[in-house]
Amino acid sequence: MRLAIFSDIHGNLEALQAVLERCADIGVDRTLCLGDLVGYGVDPNRCIEQVCEVADIVLAGNHDWVAAGLEEPRYFNPMALTAIRWTAAELTGAHIAYLQARPLT
Repeated sequence: MRLAIFSDIHGNLEALQAVLERCADIGVDRTLCLGDLVGYGVDPNRCIEQVCEVADIVLAGNHDWVAAGLEEPRYFNPMALTAIRWTAAELTGAHIAYLQARPLT
């Protein structure tokens, strides 16, 4: 069985698509996403949608929980704080609910 484990997508749709294409090329059987679907990149909603389509297990990262309003950005640097505020405003209600439902472990 081939297992793909990835994380830290941070809203970067192009990078996510490259990883998923490689997974398809090598015949991955199951995929696990270890969190941080959103954060810096400009495609948080589309990244969530793509991960939902392919991942068997999806965990939350700290950026996911901050964007979904479950955690405070206590340790975020100014750039990360600006990005997560923008991301939170861009997320759809359904995507916020999806991130809120993801466990950290």
